[in-house]
Amino acid sequence: GKLLNPIYKRRADILLFEDLSLSKKIGNELDSDEMTEYLYSVVKNTFNNRSSMLQDFQNQRRTEIDFLNGKLLRIAASVSLELPENRNIYESVKLIDREIIKGRMH
Repeated sequence: GKLLNPIYKRRADILLFEDLSLSKKIGNELDSDEMTEYLYSVVKNTFNNRSSMLQDFQNQRRTEIDFLNGKLLRIAASVSLELPENRNIYESVKLIDREIIKGRMH
């Protein structure tokens, strides 16, 4: 539900724009308005849910970031496309992942 906050909404919009750019680049152009509507309908319908990544953080488990943003970044790299906001999210979460793993080793 926090994605409805204007600060987070702006970031979500940037991520969506990047993802749509990637989709177009690989030959799977999606309708921007349709995808925006879909994104925010999911956000509204899951307003009270706790995301699996949040649950991973809270339970000191490694996240699924490699399978989400990491996959997008690998596909983007294969077509020479930069996704700076996705990269930022990915690297931020990977820092937390490393701290979780480090904490388990001590």
